[in-house]
Amino acid sequence: FYADNTGSFTALDYNNYYTTGSNLAFWGANYGNLAAIQTATGQNGNAQSVDPLYFTDEDLHVREGSLKNAGTPVPEVTTDIDGEDRDPSNPDIGADRFTPPPVNDAGVIAINAPLQPFDAGLNAVNVTLRNYGLDTLRTVNILLDVNGTNELSYAWSGALAPNSNETVSIGDFDFSEGIAYNLLAYTNLPNGEADTVATNDSTFVENLYAAYDGLYTLGGTDPDFS
Repeated sequence: FYADNTGSFTALDYNNYYTTGSNLAFWGANYGNLAAIQTATGQNGNAQSVDPLYFTDEDLHVREGSLKNAGTPVPEVTTDIDGEDRDPSNPDIGADRFTPPPVNDAGVIAINAPLQPFDAGLNAVNVTLRNYGLDTLRTVNILLDVNGTNELSYAWSGALAPNSNETVSIGDFDFSEGIAYNLLAYTNLPNGEADTVATNDSTFVENLYAAYDGLYTLGGTDPDFS
């Protein structure tokens, strides 16, 4: 935030200030962190400086658990940005009343390959893995069911930050011509723990066909396709 001098506010507290830059605020002078602001102004004793973990740059719903019930009631503001009632005694810091996500929560949000058209035979299966949890995702199992049967299981490991995605190749599958394939990709055991939010674990692609390759007759006395 920006204020010309330290007398611009008579009372300022219970806010969250966050930046990825070198200066957190200008309040008569530049301040690089919350401690410097508190020392210089004597205010913001209950403020925080944490990444609110917005869903996206446009979706400003909060996910950071330390902001839950950490505010103070303001009589003039009884609802949040969605029109939900704010807690009358211990509101959440910020404009969104929210429920923090689990610490460990992951899912597959897209099957990126193969995409039609693709040749029959062995094809790499690539998916997009998302970390929905509050903790860095370090391990998770990614599985693929093909027409109702589990065909691939991949033990992913790495360091995927909260609210981040990564493209993962989970193995090869042998696709045949003339068969409709339904693919279900999903995760389990994020960081070795039970995933308590099953609704965001999986994604589904249906009626996926490998391309035909060769010479074929359409119509006539002995067609390949009638």
